[in-house]
Formats: sequence, structure tokens, C-alpha cells
Amino acid sequence: MKKSKEGFTLIELLVVIAIIALLMAVIMPSLNKVKQSARNVVCQTNLHQYGLAGLAYLNDNDEHFMDHWEWLFTKAEFNKYGGSGAGAWHDGRLEPNGTLWPYMETDDSHVCPSYMALAQKHADARAINTAIPIDPQYTYSMNGFFGPKGSDAWAGIYLVQKMHQVKRPSKVLYFCEEGLWQLPTYNQYFLNDTVMLSRSHASDSNPDGQLCDSLANFHKSKGSVDEMKAGKVGESNFVLLDGSIESAHPKDSFDWSRPFNKR
Repeated sequence: MKKSKEGFTLIELLVVIAIIALLMAVIMPSLNKVKQSARNVVCQTNLHQYGLAGLAYLNDNDEHFMDHWEWLFTKAEFNKYGGSGAGAWHDGRLEPNGTLWPYMETDDSHVCPSYMALAQKHADARAINTAIPIDPQYTYSMNGFFGPKGSDAWAGIYLVQKMHQVKRPSKVLYFCEEGLWQLPTYNQYFLNDTVMLSRSHASDSNPDGQLCDSLANFHKSKGSVDEMKAGKVGESNFVLLDGSIESAHPKDSFDWSRPFNKR
């Protein structure tokens, strides 16, 4: 007697496919959360390296802060292909040669993986030079309220030259992340140079200055990219002057960056 061939019926196959789809729907959000967490850890590790390098520089230079415009590139190098607003953050032709570079030139710590993942699809068009590949070279900025006297007269009301002038180093950021897009009410600019200045052009009538840069918001986000672009969700990582790591929403940029904060 001939045996019949065993196999799945169409109904059984559809049931299996449905079960697999259901499992994927359950598992994928968890996998995305794990991926986000892993990227966040790498970013915080990068900033930890930045903090160590920055503190080593201060120790070697009698607590004087480096020029915030030249910590990663000299001005001549940064402006070689157009500088600010010309897509410098993804221009591989630039050669890091700034003040801090000797302290971390062997470290591959300059790019946040979350930034890398979002850059090609979601960067603001004004932040991109389409003539060169979008391959992020750096994603971190130095606090623009630190630097030698005269480096920025327009920020002079807050400019701090030496470490001991900062009364609460555990409450002031040293290096941080700026974002890929303009955030309503929180900034005028996204990552376009290597300086994070949350306020600029202070005056007697406006002592806090005008809105300028802000922290990023692509970590710890439970929302969509559209919600991030609207400034509704997400946070930035940053390293404080005491070397510890913190995170905050862009709305708190000024509080965390000003050297004489009262928090």
C-alpha cells in the first residue's frame, strides 16, 4: 500500500506564518530598545573619554580652558572647505589637529552611533553638503562658555577662562551632543561647528542672550523621529566638568551649560 506524503496544509502554513508574525511584533520593540540602549552606552563611553581628555588638558595647562573654536580642528583647518554650515561634521577631508587632539587621537570616540543611524535619512537639509558623502566625522561639541579671554567677546558675560572659576563643576557640562535638526523654541542651529553655545550676544536688555544652540534629543526617546524633530521627546548625553555623565532634554540646555548656574 502506498504511503501518502506528509506535509503542511495551506491552513497550517498560514497559522505558522501568523504565529511568526505575532512573535516578531512582540520581539521587535524589545530588540529596538536593546539597540537604543547599546548605542546610548557607546555614546556615554565616548563622552567619558572626552571628559578624561579635557581634564588632562586642564591639568597640563594650569586649569586654563582651551579655545572652544580650536579643540578639534584649528580654525584654518575647519574653514578649509567652507567651515560652519558647509557640512563640516561629515567632511572626511578635514584632518583633526586641534588642541585636544593629542590627548585622544588614538580613540575612536568622536561619533555617537545614534547620530550615525539617523544622519543619512533625517538630517536637516541645511546641515548637509550634498557634494560629499554623509559619513559623520564628529558629533560632539565643547561648551562655548569656556575659553581664553577675547576668543568670543559676544559671549563675554559668561566666558570662563579657568577651572577654579566654576563653583559647581558637577552641574556644568564640558562636552555634549548637538542635534541634526532645528528644534522649535530650543535652538536656531543644529550641529554646524564644534561649539555648543546655548545663548549668544548678551546685552543689558537681554542678559541671557539670544537663543543659539541646544542639546540633541535622540536618546531615551519613546517617540517617532517626527516627534523628536518637534522637540517633544528625547534627550542628549553630556559629560560634566567633574567627569561624570548626565542627560537632559534640549529645554535645559542653558541651565546645564552656563558656568555660573544657580541650580
